[in-house]
Amino acid sequence: MVATDVITLVSLLSIGGIIGAAGFVRLLRLDRLRWERNRQNACRWHRWQMAEGGSSLVCALCAKKSRLINPHGEPDLESTSSTNIPPP
Repeated sequence: MVATDVITLVSLLSIGGIIGAAGFVRLLRLDRLRWERNRQNACRWHRWQMAEGGSSLVCALCAKKSRLINPHGEPDLESTSSTNIPPP
């Protein structure tokens, strides 16, 4: 009888510890995201640089990412209309 009570108590404490730790990790992540958002919103003059891979821009001051520069790769020259090409 005492052994089952001890096992139940230890199991409940373990589950409570796991749930508590998961909640604490989530709060830390949300706090980090809030600080990052505030830092990026405080950056008035972004200094954009090309990100690794060349698919987007990243601010050198606040690490804010811009949208994709060229999501589909290089443009196909055959699909480019001649009206958009300036004369030489």
